[in-house]
Amino acid sequence: MDTSGVPHQGLAVYDVDTVLAQADSLTGTRFTVTGNLPQNAALDENGQPMLRILSDSGAALPFQGQVSIGGCLARLTGTLETGADGYVFQVESFSQL
Repeated sequence: MDTSGVPHQGLAVYDVDTVLAQADSLTGTRFTVTGNLPQNAALDENGQPMLRILSDSGAALPFQGQVSIGGCLARLTGTLETGADGYVFQVESFSQL
């Protein structure tokens, strides 16, 4: 996983609110999303971590992938997919902003 913080050339950058508003058209697209990563992941009803990147308005975009940072503004690069519970961002790389 690239943690260099160097943005991928040519990829669009969106905030979480924009991704959620345009999710249908962004599904299957590789891009970068910026938002806030919580210090600790919340747990679901089964005790499993819910990985989410948050907007300033409180909207949350679920993601999957290994991200070793938290409690910060971050940039995640990957692909938006449709999962059983809605949209999920598959993370390929990340960096702290």
